Amino acid sequence: MPALAEDETRGQIAAFVSFSVRAGAIGGGLLGALNQLGLQMGPEPGLSLTSFAAVLRALAAVIVSAGFCAFLGAVTAMLCAPLLWHRRFRSAVPWVFGAVAILWVGGYLTSVVLRALSGTYLSFTAIEFGLNGNAHLFDAALETFRAPLAAVATVCVALGLLATAGARRTLQSRQPVPQLRGPAIALGVGLLPVAFADDLSSTSPELALAGSLMPPLTRNSEESSTTAQQAVLGASLDSAADWPARAAAQNGPRPKILFVLLESVPERKMGYAGYSRNVTPNLDRLGRAGLRFRQVWATATHSNYAQMALLSSLFPRRGAGLDVYKHIDYPRVLLPDLTSALGYEAAAISSQDERWQGMLRFQDTGTPIYRFHAADHPGPHVDIGSELAVPDHITADHALSWLGRRTSKPWALAVTFQATHFPYRLPAGEPQPFAPNEPAPGTFNYLRYPESELAVAQNRFDNALAYVDRQIGRLYAFLEATKQLEDTLWVITSDHGELFHEHDNVTHGKTLYDAEARVPLIIHWPKQLEPREVVEPVSHLDVVPTVLDLLDAPEHPAHQGSSVFAQPERQPRPVYMNIQGLRTVEGLVCYPWKVIVDRSARRVRLFNLKNDPDEQLDLAKGELKIAESMRATLHAQMRAQHAYYGKDASLRATRFAPRMLACPPEVSRESDPAAKGIAQGRDGISAAPKLGPGG
Repeated sequence: MPALAEDETRGQIAAFVSFSVRAGAIGGGLLGALNQLGLQMGPEPGLSLTSFAAVLRALAAVIVSAGFCAFLGAVTAMLCAPLLWHRRFRSAVPWVFGAVAILWVGGYLTSVVLRALSGTYLSFTAIEFGLNGNAHLFDAALETFRAPLAAVATVCVALGLLATAGARRTLQSRQPVPQLRGPAIALGVGLLPVAFADDLSSTSPELALAGSLMPPLTRNSEESSTTAQQAVLGASLDSAADWPARAAAQNGPRPKILFVLLESVPERKMGYAGYSRNVTPNLDRLGRAGLRFRQVWATATHSNYAQMALLSSLFPRRGAGLDVYKHIDYPRVLLPDLTSALGYEAAAISSQDERWQGMLRFQDTGTPIYRFHAADHPGPHVDIGSELAVPDHITADHALSWLGRRTSKPWALAVTFQATHFPYRLPAGEPQPFAPNEPAPGTFNYLRYPESELAVAQNRFDNALAYVDRQIGRLYAFLEATKQLEDTLWVITSDHGELFHEHDNVTHGKTLYDAEARVPLIIHWPKQLEPREVVEPVSHLDVVPTVLDLLDAPEHPAHQGSSVFAQPERQPRPVYMNIQGLRTVEGLVCYPWKVIVDRSARRVRLFNLKNDPDEQLDLAKGELKIAESMRATLHAQMRAQHAYYGKDASLRATRFAPRMLACPPEVSRESDPAAKGIAQGRDGISAAPKLGPGG
């Protein structure tokens, strides 16, 4: 097909570029205004237009939306320009432009809806989290959010058709060649506020998405602190070669080991922690007869990070994006690896689908282990939204069957229950004493449910927790009947906690506040441990090293945690946290201080947990020295994690993961009376953690 006249084609291209920039700017401005309107209708403090600075920020965010859309329009027009040189393809250009408009508007509105539901805009980690979920997660999202998705689709199609019609009219017109100076100036002005990205990312979907793609640990502002510690390299891989021999030589006790992992259970739900309802009689019995740890933090608040960190004592931060365990080229030594090396017969029996976000890949270390999880269950499952789980009583049946087949060899069994995962569904016929427990149709979803459904959510959760507690009671009864209870080392914890409208959030995976990050931890071993309440701050990274300590086995150099029975130091034990799901947030507890660095919102918060356990008073500006020293320490640890797991594999080929940095001197226990109390608690454990046979 012959080419169009050169002058005519150039004129059409110029007209199309001008139209695309103007249409993008107008459309982006409207979307930005809609986004700001939604923020004003939401409950989040600090975003209401009550100050001149807030008004300027909102206006700048609208301008950014207009500028980004104008820029996208210009890029689209330039990419379509070659098609305009041939009549055969020219008719497709308006449809290409309309399709791009649909995709962009759809992504923008999806991000705005996600912000309204979860408090965070769409990020690349959230996209990756969704893409690495299973088909059931996608189906559940379509079913749960049918109404908002239909509304978004309708708006997208309408605007896409409008953009297509406008592009067609522009290409068919015979107007003089337009001047591009005006659109170019508008485009430049629209992109100018990008210079304030750190301040606007909490109110701008575009900047939030772009910021999630950028490596968060390379900005010059992070290098300004002079108080940052230097990360310590991990031990050499050779140092672990003789670990099995050294462990065997110490000839420590070999009790049976029962590791019970709960799902989404915060410590405040335990009866021994003061919960008013009698929901956990069996857990309370174990807790009151064992060590009850009262200040324990998960390393993350989404399961794919929290559970794997707990089993491996490896901190779950390996890069700027979500880790779904596709590239495991680093050394890891999990609890089953250790127990197998010590002569145990190991098993992992789980209600959840261990393939979720690649967790099964991480757990497969080559160690022989009996494994059962949701993918192995042929019968009915329970729909927990993200996956299909085995009913917990079936999991308990399977665990009891496996235990019943054990003979003289010591065993180490890990059992994972799932009923307390949102939406807290129970198998038919199970008692549900707490009512009402049926939410109104269309109001109850993982991202958000109204406060009017809070009582229903609490009742559903407590019914589910009581159901899980009954399964633990069955395990207890079996061990008691078979005379194994006295010499069974129980370790019971939860992968993370759960939010019930604290900090205007629900469920989990969204924040590092204590309501979501604090978990129960019970260690019960009647033959060896006296009952005791422990107030020493503990990280989930410390659990596996503590088990080794109780077995009189040497610490393993692969682990980044340390036994809770380690000798006290002058500084409080550091507890690091991290999430990379819906948003990217890092945290560090140096009791009583806790710093939270929300990289998605570009905000640093500091709390004194002793004086403000509900984390309502942000002291980041008032206690600037403490906030900065803890932020710098946290930043240094994250950089060390990135360096170790980065493209250069030389460290991983010779060394284990870096050591966890100590708390900075500014928060040493000598400077805070509450921290001295923690030191006394640790001394009480360290002095005599083991009572001897028959003790």
